[in-house]
Formats: sequence, structure tokens, C-alpha cells
Amino acid sequence: MKILIITHKPSFPKSDGGCLASAQIILGLELLGLDYKIATICTPKHPFLKEAYPKEIREKIALNFHLNTGNISRNLIAWFASEKSMFLARFYEPKFEKQLQEICNNYQPDIIHFESLFAAVYLPALRAVCDAKMLLRSHNIEHELWQDRLKKSNSLKKWFLKNHVLRLKTAEMKLFRSADGIATISKNEFNFLSENQITTPAIYLPTGMTIGTENSSYGNDFFHLAAMDWQPNINGLNWLIHEVWSKSDFQQNRILHIAGKSLNQKDFSAHNGVKNHGMVKDSRSFMCDFGIMLIPLFEGSGLRIKIIEAGGLGVPIIATSKAVEGIGLKHGIHFLEANTASEFQKAMQLLMNDVSLRRSLGEAIRHFIKENFNQDVLNSQLIEFYKNI
Repeated sequence: MKILIITHKPSFPKSDGGCLASAQIILGLELLGLDYKIATICTPKHPFLKEAYPKEIREKIALNFHLNTGNISRNLIAWFASEKSMFLARFYEPKFEKQLQEICNNYQPDIIHFESLFAAVYLPALRAVCDAKMLLRSHNIEHELWQDRLKKSNSLKKWFLKNHVLRLKTAEMKLFRSADGIATISKNEFNFLSENQITTPAIYLPTGMTIGTENSSYGNDFFHLAAMDWQPNINGLNWLIHEVWSKSDFQQNRILHIAGKSLNQKDFSAHNGVKNHGMVKDSRSFMCDFGIMLIPLFEGSGLRIKIIEAGGLGVPIIATSKAVEGIGLKHGIHFLEANTASEFQKAMQLLMNDVSLRRSLGEAIRHFIKENFNQDVLNSQLIEFYKNI
């Protein structure tokens, strides 16, 4: 079986949840010794760094194509002149499409795996030149994510974006129906398909983890770790700092450690008790070292991969109901749920003073992740799905 994986950003380094999700797929194929090649778009936000890929995977990179998704003239054309959604048009480039077709002609893949909706904009063109089965891995229901954002936007922004969100929905539904198979990263996306009469064969395929010996220190400081190039994460951190942390007494005797991709280390420097680490090299060590994880997420869809990663390390977590949506965690057993500033403060106070509760939650979520997000099991499920679509 020959597999061509197409990503809309490099999978390595694993600098955010999307990169981690696609990296785990690639690592799984490598572990199983399968024949595969990688084609990826790289952008100014996500540059291609060959040395970031494991050595054994570098030779599998058939194509890396630089695309400036922030190009103003390209985006204006997409905005005004195209009937396509601007959100998808930013990732479409005819030159990359032609090179993908050439790879298909030479490599003759049996499966083309599009890692995200943004990579799947090339599905129709590859269908025309290739008999391979087309699998779309959905990280989010993208149009729902933008619909949620529009509800909180001012009227001018709504006016500008409304048509493009509708176009995004049309394109997303069409790609779901035209794929030969869909792998959803969370149960919410999987349920969305049946609820909307999408009959394409589908599998729930979350990002898995290999549970090692690393484990939380169970300290009683707090931390927040998220990529700060995604607006829901930016909004959540701002809310956490201004509405929860700055309006509490925790800052007097505890530290809130914050870190993440694109986090400016000067940000929040005026707030007492906040230590800004910027982007950290080893997220797993960071999560093990700094106690209790806070996840103030109120919008978006898909799987919160950092929860899976933290849970596999036994980290005690306080999170919103939106953050854990689609994972299957239970409040009071695997984590503590908090959806308001006062609920966050109460949960933080409770965990800060109770090490046995921190350990109990940590051990329970670690066991849950081991049972439900085992990477070896998920690898086998994906290959079996490839064979059957």
C-alpha cells in the first residue's frame, strides 16, 4: 500500500495541536514500516525546517512548497473576485497543485490522505489524475468554528465575513461528500456527519499518545500552555489573566506560568505572579514541572490535543466544558470543570490546597488517556480503514 500524505503546514516541529496531530499519523506509518510520501505547504507562520523532522522521515518528504498565505493581493482577489471561500482559497496554489499531480503520476499512491480541510482543496484536481482513494482527516468543523466567532464579532466584521463563512460551509460539506473516507479528530465531528446526512464512510480517529514514564510533579502552581496564533486561545488567555488571575489572591503566593507558540515574552509582564516562558522547547517537561493546567477555552471545535498530551502525563486539569468537548472526560473524576471566573477561582483554590485530589485526578485522566487514546491501537485502526474505503 502506497500512501501520500498532504498537509497544509509542516508536521514537525510539533509546535501546535495541528502539527502534533499530523506528526502522530506520520510516526505511526513509519513505525508500521509502510510505503508513504509527504507533501506539505509551508508558510511564513509555519516555515519548513528539514532538521525538525526525525532522520528516518526526512527521506519521505517528496515536496515542500512555500506559500505566502498572508499575501495581501492574493487574499484580496480571493475576497472580491472568487466564488470560493477566502479561508480555503488562501491555501490554493495552481503550481503546488500541478506538482502534486506529477507526484501522483510518478508514485501512483493507493491512498491520498489530506490532513485537514485546507489540504483537501486539492482533492478534486488529484481525483482527475489518480485512482487513489481519498481520505480527509477533519480537525474541526471549520464553518461552525467561524460561525461561533461571528456571533461575538461586531456588525461590520459580520458583514464582511458572512458570505465567506457561508462559502466555507458549502465547500466543506462538498468535500466531505466527495471524499472516499473521513477520519474525524473528535466525536463531535463524527456525530456531525451523521446528523447532516453525510454518508461517506467515517472513523473517529483522535490524536493518540504513547504513554511513557514522564509524570506530573503534582505541584500547586498553575500553568497555561497554548499556541497564541489561534484567536480562541488568545481570547482565553486574556480572559484568564484579566478576569480570573488579576481578580484573585493567588498572585500573592502562587505563580501562573504561561507558555506557547507566538507568545511574546513581554506580554502580561505587568501582572503580578505571572511568569511568561514564551515558546518552550519541551512542552511535556513544561507540563510536568508546573502543577495545575488551566484551559479557559470558550469557542472552537475539534480535539484539544494539549488535554490529551497533558492527561497522558497525569497533569491535574481545570477546564471549561467547551475545552473537553468530545473527549469523554468526567467532571470530578478526570478533571474539574469551570466555566466562569468564580468557578475557576474555586477550583484553583481547591486543587491548590489538596495534593491528594491533584494526584487522584492526575492518575484517573492518565488511565483514561491510556485506555482511549493509545497510539498503537489508533495506528492499526487507521490502516484497517485505509484498506476498507
